[in-house]
Amino acid sequence: MRRPSHFRRTTGLIAIGAAVAISMAATISAASAQTEDEAAASGTHRHDGERHVYYGGDGEYLTAEEIEAMIPSREELAAMIPSEAELRAMIPSEAELQEMVPDREELLAMIPVIESVEACHASGEAVHSEESTDPATGREHLRLMICREALAVDARAGALEGLREARTEIASEADIPSDVRADVLATLDAQIAMLAR
Repeated sequence: MRRPSHFRRTTGLIAIGAAVAISMAATISAASAQTEDEAAASGTHRHDGERHVYYGGDGEYLTAEEIEAMIPSREELAAMIPSEAELRAMIPSEAELQEMVPDREELLAMIPVIESVEACHASGEAVHSEESTDPATGREHLRLMICREALAVDARAGALEGLREARTEIASEADIPSDVRADVLATLDAQIAMLAR
């Protein structure tokens, strides 16, 4: 099956929107024409001799006439639908589409230059990034500084924390036989002491 053209999709969306608007207008009109008994049961009330309909949560209200005045007529709704010529004018020409497609230089300018170096930043971060923009090309430049020493320190700290958490869990586990628990804790203590040096 062929895909529908942009013109057909646009026309279809507008037609659906108009149908929904007309349906809503008919529903609101029918609701505003309810009897006084129905109004009392549905949350409307009389104020200064006029019937009002509450809306929102702040206690504000509109009269049925004010609501009906807000609903566009069929003629007004029809006037909102653009003509075929207006719809066609919305569709960009082939030349306009070509202008929208970025050329090679524009595409390259969108891709940042990423440089990775092994160096330690003064902040002590394991990975530090610095961003800048080339004033000549407008291209972004991202410099990543990777510090091996800081990475090793972070890895050791993470492993040490994991071993300590495991030791705490095992020490508090009553279902493990005492001799097995003692052996496991001794092994974990040795590993913790080695990493803590």
